Amino acid sequence: MQADYLVEIHPDLTREEAQRGLEGNLCRCTGYTKVLDAVDALVESRKCCGRC
Repeated sequence: MQADYLVEIHPDLTREEAQRGLEGNLCRCTGYTKVLDAVDALVESRKCCGRC
């Protein structure tokens, strides 16, 4: 839910911004690469294709 909110208010969210925005929700010991990959995919999926 936090990732969705971050992308909603920052449509061009970078990976570094996502990491900072999710710091309180993620355990540092896991590396959370896949979580950040999912946030990157969410950002890409919400970009306009230019045909709308």
